[in-house]
Amino acid sequence: MRPLTTRVIRSLLLLFLLAACDPMAPLPVPTAQVIIVTSEPTNTPSPTPTPAVTRTPLPTATIPSTPTATPYPCEADGGQIIPFDESRSAAAGDNLRYR
Repeated sequence: MRPLTTRVIRSLLLLFLLAACDPMAPLPVPTAQVIIVTSEPTNTPSPTPTPAVTRTPLPTATIPSTPTATPYPCEADGGQIIPFDESRSAAAGDNLRYR
């Protein structure tokens, strides 16, 4: 091998090793865990019991709703007509809209 090729291979190997050993990478540090076992009762609630399995009821037939007839208001007996002419304009000759 030529000395230049050996030097290139060594520099590539060194570059690969430096890239593989990242000094800024976080190190996995084990964390200590403490479990306290006491014979005294605690305030932790007991688990709720699982309800028994029941069969889902089958769907029932639904009666389709039909629209009901609404009587025309003028056909009803009685009632009164209320004129809305409180804002009558003599210049316009019409009832002005409420603003």
